[in-house]
Amino acid sequence: MSDIDFQNGFICGLATKGLIKTGSQYEPILWNDEGIYSYFYIDFKRAIAPFSLGMLTESIIVYGDVQIPITGFEKVSSSVYKIFCDISNKPKGVLVFNRKSTLLTYTNGQKLPVFSTLFYAAGQVPQESLDYMYDISNFIGYAGSSVAESHSMTLCELVNTALSDSSTFNGGYKASLAIENVSLVLV
Repeated sequence: MSDIDFQNGFICGLATKGLIKTGSQYEPILWNDEGIYSYFYIDFKRAIAPFSLGMLTESIIVYGDVQIPITGFEKVSSSVYKIFCDISNKPKGVLVFNRKSTLLTYTNGQKLPVFSTLFYAAGQVPQESLDYMYDISNFIGYAGSSVAESHSMTLCELVNTALSDSSTFNGGYKASLAIENVSLVLV
């Protein structure tokens, strides 16, 4: 086995355990001012060449439960922009991603890399959907505990008794008892 095979296996093992992040090399920094949901900031980490609103909306997609339209932007610094769109009521977070066919470039002419970044709006309680569990969880065991349940009821049956050929006595009852016992032991 060559050294490169060993290194690739080692890196794949670390990625599988979640110790390193793979798959995306570039992620801008996203945040908002707490309690203000009409805009958010995006830091591209490098100076961006001038662009128009049309170029921005063709390149960057903002997504909550549905796509959120970008209504404007404001340049804060050479790499930081304020993006105007409604991010209110997004407890599951806001996903911002860049299309591969982006029209945005750095000041040196290089195209902005593809990215996909999720952020939670400050001031909103995040709601994460934990559909999958990757880590082992310890559950409390109840060794030796038991539960017993008992039901009983009296069943009555009307008895018709013939007194003579022409008359019957209605009103006598024959009683029966039914008992059900269920026992459950939790281990």
